Amino acid sequence: QGNGLWFSWDHHGCYSDRNRDTALEHMNSDLSSGHECLSQASFLIVTWGSAFVYELKKEARVVGNCHKQPAATFVKRMISIHEIKKSFIDVIERIQRINPALRVLITVSPVRHLSDGLIENNRSKAVLINAVHEIVSQMGSVYYFPAYEILLDDLRDYRFYNRDLVHPSEEAMAYIWALFQSSLMSNEAVLLSKEIMQVQKSVQHKAFHPESDQHQQFLKILYQKMLYLQNQNGIDFKREMHEIKSKLID
Repeated sequence: QGNGLWFSWDHHGCYSDRNRDTALEHMNSDLSSGHECLSQASFLIVTWGSAFVYELKKEARVVGNCHKQPAATFVKRMISIHEIKKSFIDVIERIQRINPALRVLITVSPVRHLSDGLIENNRSKAVLINAVHEIVSQMGSVYYFPAYEILLDDLRDYRFYNRDLVHPSEEAMAYIWALFQSSLMSNEAVLLSKEIMQVQKSVQHKAFHPESDQHQQFLKILYQKMLYLQNQNGIDFKREMHEIKSKLID
């Protein structure tokens, strides 16, 4: 417990709560949902950002979130290729016991961690890239998509970054996404992804007159489209459909 909140060193800060039982219920509920999802998934896509970790001094173990606790509570260090391989392979093997058909795709984020400094950032990314290639060579069900190399070596220009010169621009993301689709997705999957993206954009649409007949008809058509995609392709639109229903007058 800290700052009046109950939390877990293994969980993100969004699971924290002033009530211990509420925090625990939230954690357990999402763990259960995650277990169910992983047991049915075809692919697990993981993006690595940094090889730097924070260890609790008292327990000498890596934490998932620092929860805004004093810096003196932790030791920051760069983990080794061996540590990454050992922990990641162990996790994947445990998941594949409940889902032997699961395939894993790893990417390394091209976003620079400038707070570590440019030299340390480059060292960190090098550790991640070496680790992922060793894992891929060892596990036949694990693959690598070179998003990092595409942005830094293929595009190679700051015009493909946002104004902060750290995050990729929309143009760069579209370019990488197009390569992802062409190399890893079937034509049918590409068409389906376009339909899903169109639905998601429509859900985010803000109407000037939400009670008008025109907008209400738009919502009904959108609801039916989500229902069709969900029934035909197993796409989970429950949250979006609930949101649409809340906006319908009748």
